[in-house]
Amino acid sequence: TSGISRRGALRMLGIGALGAAGVGALGACAPSGAGVASNGGDPKSKNFDFTSWSLNEEAAKPSIEKIIAAWEKAENSKIRAVSYPYNEYLSQLTLKLGGGETTGAVHLDIAWLAAMAQMGKLVDLGTVADKAGYT
Repeated sequence: TSGISRRGALRMLGIGALGAAGVGALGACAPSGAGVASNGGDPKSKNFDFTSWSLNEEAAKPSIEKIIAAWEKAENSKIRAVSYPYNEYLSQLTLKLGGGETTGAVHLDIAWLAAMAQMGKLVDLGTVADKAGYT
């Protein structure tokens, strides 16, 4: 294989999303048991969803799509890109997370982290960042 793991892709998407969108954060959303994820509920699947407002922005979209395509090709996997306009993003994300319809990697504005954490839907990616040397 190419050496790019699912965790590596999450890290790359995080770096790409942060670089393209300025200040932000990337979190992994834990499944609630409801809804349909692109990995079919298989925790060993390399497929996952990536939700971001950047895919609606003309300047950022090509960079994000390039990162997604490179990972999909390297891992022979599929990332389902989900996007909402920034002015609707927090509302849509809150509704989708609350209903168990969002899993995978989510692009977050740092100002929203506390609200998302209170929902109990975020997974700490600190160990992934530590292992990858991300600071």
